[in-house]
Amino acid sequence: MNMTMRHFAHFASIAGLALLASTTGCKKQGTDSVMAAANNSLALMLSEDIRTQVHMAASAQMGLLNKTEALAEVPACATVMLTDNAGGYPKTLTITYGNSCMDNNGVVRQGKLVCTFSGPYDAAGSTIDVVPQAYGFDQYMVEGTNSITVNGETGPYAVSVSGITVTWDGSFITWNGSREVEWEGGTETQYFTPDTSLPGDIMGYNAFGDDTWHITSGNGTGNDRDGHPYSYSVATHLHSAMDCRYITEGQISLMSANRTDASVDYGDGECDNRASLDADGDVSNFILP
Repeated sequence: MNMTMRHFAHFASIAGLALLASTTGCKKQGTDSVMAAANNSLALMLSEDIRTQVHMAASAQMGLLNKTEALAEVPACATVMLTDNAGGYPKTLTITYGNSCMDNNGVVRQGKLVCTFSGPYDAAGSTIDVVPQAYGFDQYMVEGTNSITVNGETGPYAVSVSGITVTWDGSFITWNGSREVEWEGGTETQYFTPDTSLPGDIMGYNAFGDDTWHITSGNGTGNDRDGHPYSYSVATHLHSAMDCRYITEGQISLMSANRTDASVDYGDGECDNRASLDADGDVSNFILP
């Protein structure tokens, strides 16, 4: 999605939620549920983005792997520093984006992610605590801790999120949750995979472009930007891809205080910013942040 479309998606999702809900015939309960659904989707997307940023940086560091490939380069617009603990663990990986670091999908990040590893990234049982510092994803600033437990080289990864706060344009939401994530596609191409187009070279960060993930289970709680509490759970596995900022497939169940329970559907796999919410048979289409 180009920058113009992303700006429209942001405006529609944040400024126009009530308008979108009313034009689809949604009742007040459905309107409030749309707000919770959009804000929950935003928090989940940002938490997954942090996890995949750590995944890419850790996969490229010899000092965090049981493998023995040569030391990797760092992303063009970020620096990655590994602090060794006299050759042992815990080790700290710091990803620094500076004031403006744009990736291949047009996302602009800032600040730092400070990651503490209890053991090798490709060893079952290792845990990673990730703390954002002045960290931003486009207009969204993110605080709180993401803790990741590795259960094998390709997962599943158990992610626990506590005290997440997302702020933007004078609004804020809070979010907590846990989920299990499986590396579904792209495992055959990693940072050190030989680049067949350039003999003797490696694919580097291009190798992560084909990665896809399944969130197989998960649940949590949050407060939307109006302060309304809600809870959610993964109903059918959620699909995400490195080349798309949105969840593209799957469903979650949404339970909002004093509102009708609802189901959120992210679509059939196409990379777009649209989802739908069914609140007791009253269906609303809405724009993902």
